[in-house]
Amino acid sequence: MKIERIFHFEKESEPNYFHPAISPIPEGLLMTLQTFNGAGDTYGPPLYAISTDDCASWTQAEVIPPLDMVELAEDVYEGVADIRPFYHEKTNTTIVIGCTTSYGPKKLIEMDKDLHPEKYYQKPVYAIRDSSGNYSERQNFFHPFFKDNKNWRIACPQIAILENGDVILPIYYADPSEDREYSCCTMLCSFDGKTLKEKKVGAAVEVEAKYAVEPSIVRFKDKFYMTIRATDDHGYMATSNDGINWDKATPWKWDDSEDILLKSTQQHWMLLDDKIYLVYTRPTEDNADVRWSRAPLFFAEFAPSKKCLIKSTEEIAVPVMRKDGTAYLMGNFHVANISKERAIISDAPIWFEITKEAFVEDDYISAYNNKVSIVKVKL
Repeated sequence: MKIERIFHFEKESEPNYFHPAISPIPEGLLMTLQTFNGAGDTYGPPLYAISTDDCASWTQAEVIPPLDMVELAEDVYEGVADIRPFYHEKTNTTIVIGCTTSYGPKKLIEMDKDLHPEKYYQKPVYAIRDSSGNYSERQNFFHPFFKDNKNWRIACPQIAILENGDVILPIYYADPSEDREYSCCTMLCSFDGKTLKEKKVGAAVEVEAKYAVEPSIVRFKDKFYMTIRATDDHGYMATSNDGINWDKATPWKWDDSEDILLKSTQQHWMLLDDKIYLVYTRPTEDNADVRWSRAPLFFAEFAPSKKCLIKSTEEIAVPVMRKDGTAYLMGNFHVANISKERAIISDAPIWFEITKEAFVEDDYISAYNNKVSIVKVKL
């Protein structure tokens, strides 16, 4: 296995690029990314860039027009965050999907109670890029399931595209149940190259964690696998025969049955040849100073028959990087499975300077020396 690390879009001042994700397209590679504006999850409009030389160079990042900021009311704007691109071979189009988030003068709308943030629900939206590079209008989903379940998101996912062109999307949503905060499920959609039409929404995945978010799914041989971010020092995985009905999720473990301690950070799947890997971050002796243990970025082989990771296969995809003794953060990353012999991991290590003592959502944050890290993994 060969690991090649490349840095692009290096920045030492605003705007700072974040959330990079890559998808293959016929002319090369498409990257989507956003600018990070400090103070909590505050982002600029989604951007895209193209590479026709296997990541050696990229076009200037430009705004994806249908996903640009929209004014909802005085001092209230709706953005689209956590976007990911997915090439749909059968229709020769690319699905670019993310979720809405609202901003006010204090940045995240939740910080400004005078604007009644409860009125502004989060929801997934998407746009379609055609074979000529043109984008459709912004599109929404309308399944009745979500009329009673507000704040539902398709955010930072990996999705499954079936042979007939149907698409399975992983979802998480604010669960109205008394003992839940967020739950996960999947939705089956048909796709004609223009519109994702909802066909079926599965039941919530049973999981011990009350806060189960940012699921990613993958199809490997005859099974579907889901990995889930949680806030109880675990990540969780579940299996399914059809991608809609899931077995109970279990905490991630090593092949010696030891629990894998995972802080509240997403995980994603990588496929190479006839093997499947998980990409993740976790606490180690060497990253005690890294906030949320979000560096380094690891990957390890997954053993489907035992539903665990093989400890001896763990490798570092992106190492810890430091500036003035402070580590860069990672964790908002994506994995693109390009071919049977090749995958690309993209992340944006970012260095924070915090101007208040406590690290809370309304801190004033400056971000410097931001860079997009591209890791090409080849057999």
